[in-house]
Amino acid sequence: MAVESRLALEDQLRDRLTRALRRDSSWGYQYGEFFGLLRENGINGFLFGGTVRDVLLKGATHKPRDLDIVLSQADFERLGGLVTVRRENRFGGLKCVFNAIQIDAWPLQKTWAIANGLASGTDFDALPGTAFFNLDAIVAEIAPPSG
Repeated sequence: MAVESRLALEDQLRDRLTRALRRDSSWGYQYGEFFGLLRENGINGFLFGGTVRDVLLKGATHKPRDLDIVLSQADFERLGGLVTVRRENRFGGLKCVFNAIQIDAWPLQKTWAIANGLASGTDFDALPGTAFFNLDAIVAEIAPPSG
């Protein structure tokens, strides 16, 4: 893919995610409350996989089935005290609910490819390399630092 095409796609995704997750969008207010809760508690993570892919392919008005979130181990442990935990998911993470939002969350080190020795890394730069499909390797930071 040409660099210009990739950059245009990144801009399109950034725009769609911003519009989709604004508190005043048709469903974004729910997600805005959740992301606000994360920020208030100093938790940062990354949207990953189907959540980001669906917004890119289906547009800002499409409501994702759930949020797929990868966190640091410490933030993952703190998240469990802020949401309703339904059960452990197949990734060794948590299947959770917050105000009717379905959430699949897991720590980076329990990402399938890292846990099975097919990828390595201890920071989130390694996350895209853990996806089975290229389109699922798109990562969006939830609460990036200012600047």
